[in-house]
Amino acid sequence: MTGSRIITGLFLLLLSFSTMTAQELNVSPYSIFGIGDIHLSETGRTTGMASALTGLAGGHLLNTANPAALAALDSNTFIFDMAGSAKGSRFSSNGESQKSFSANFNRITAGLHITNWWSGAVTFQPYSTVSYKVRKDAYIEGTDDMTETLYEGAGGVNRISLLNSVRLTRGLSLGADMMMLYGNIDRDVTQSGIKIRENSVARTFSFSLGMLYRVTFSDELHFAAGLTYGYDNKLLFTNKLMVIDGAGNTVYDDRIESSTMKNPGNWAAGLSLTANRMTFAADYRYNRWSMIRGNDVDRKFTDTHTVNLGMELSPGLYSGQSYLNSIIYQTGISLSNSYLTLRGENPLNLEITAGAGLPFRTGGMLNIGLVYGRRGTTKDDLIKENYLRMTLSISLAERMFLKRVYD
Repeated sequence: MTGSRIITGLFLLLLSFSTMTAQELNVSPYSIFGIGDIHLSETGRTTGMASALTGLAGGHLLNTANPAALAALDSNTFIFDMAGSAKGSRFSSNGESQKSFSANFNRITAGLHITNWWSGAVTFQPYSTVSYKVRKDAYIEGTDDMTETLYEGAGGVNRISLLNSVRLTRGLSLGADMMMLYGNIDRDVTQSGIKIRENSVARTFSFSLGMLYRVTFSDELHFAAGLTYGYDNKLLFTNKLMVIDGAGNTVYDDRIESSTMKNPGNWAAGLSLTANRMTFAADYRYNRWSMIRGNDVDRKFTDTHTVNLGMELSPGLYSGQSYLNSIIYQTGISLSNSYLTLRGENPLNLEITAGAGLPFRTGGMLNIGLVYGRRGTTKDDLIKENYLRMTLSISLAERMFLKRVYD
């Protein structure tokens, strides 16, 4: 246990640093729209297999993408997950390029099998991130003159979830995720030394539902299919406007009209097959972004379609002869279209993933995931991003409810 505690302590130190510095380091021009870059419910445990999670379940897998999968948790184990990531990006537009680096907290999740038919989990993780710095010439308010203008944004929306799963039959389970979304977003516009800041505090409650059906043909052959539905809702924003002069003095600070933004509904379907030492998983996800209307003719929200394919190899499942054979190896690919159509362009997003799970002797695991991604386009002076992201997560498993055989 000592080794895993040391690694956990180091991880928490790095996680604290990344959490404190994330808003300073994470720069993404895509987050200027809506509530920013949306984060899926990936787990560090499955990053290497493209987070194809809808039809995936297992004894130590805390699957927050499909709450029904919690029914497959080990009946005598309390599981605790925490994850963080680092990302390096290269942005290209109009023949020019710029690099950025980000370090972010991903999630903290804890779950267990409560009774023979009931499992539960709680999770805290970012739902969206706003972090951008864009310089461009813009008109001075009330005049025909233009000047250099700096647009900055920081903050985002967080998610706290209470997940429950009920086993109806040996193979069929249902689940529900009751979540609270809340956050704080600052958007600044600076001209001629005068900064105008709009601060928005967001909050709402939402839920998603899941179903999972698992079939065990033999000890070496398992099949599962899952479905999820996420309810569309409205985020309520309490807004405040501030005006700050060049000396840093606040010359105006007052509340302005509250606003709302629709959060899109979604559904997903997934399959997984485990045969001998290999697991194959496939997901399809649909998000109804077109429900969000805007007045900008050059920008519209577009329904997204995402396909995730993943594979995992577990040679130590049967051998157990060496530590190398106990390592879990993963790979995957993800394809999707952008939720924004800009100037008539709706580019494809691509991610290629690889990962490894390094087990502890106590039953926990250190997971490392690498993702190469590409999104956006350079057509019509738009922005293309190529990035490399590394995810580091730790899963700790503590045996519980075991009776002593002898004193």
